[in-house]
Amino acid sequence: MGLVRTGRLGMRWAGVGDFAALSEMWTDELVGQYMGDYGPRDEEAVRDWLMGFVDDGTHVQFSLTRRADGEVVGWLGMGQSEEPVADWSFGYAVRAAHRGQGYMTEALTAGLEYCRAELGVASLWGECFVGNVASAWVMTGAGMVEIEPVERSRRFRIPAASR
Repeated sequence: MGLVRTGRLGMRWAGVGDFAALSEMWTDELVGQYMGDYGPRDEEAVRDWLMGFVDDGTHVQFSLTRRADGEVVGWLGMGQSEEPVADWSFGYAVRAAHRGQGYMTEALTAGLEYCRAELGVASLWGECFVGNVASAWVMTGAGMVEIEPVERSRRFRIPAASR
């Protein structure tokens, strides 16, 4: 998988070399709180998760690395949606030391564009818990519009590209 670049980030396929950083992120209590039932919660699950990635054209799993020094600052996963809201959905998380610096808005903006331009994905959506104001800001900052919420979640969508 080729590298996607932004002003400050490199986005590449997540791999076992990212284990320490992604394990720190996935075992963070705040990540667990806001990811609900998605994602690994202990080091063994993180290792299994990283080993399970297959590039089958139905998803991307990016490690987000700071271009200045290569440090992994977070993760962005995008793939075919199981819900009829849009073609693909996504999830993301940021390591504690890198929150509040705009990395995820930058990464999500580039990831959405990559999926549309390079992979031909027509529409994408994401959601966050009602109390997760930071994620709502990330999605609107990446150009998404808020749509009808569900029970505990706010939902955001990038509409199908006009052709």
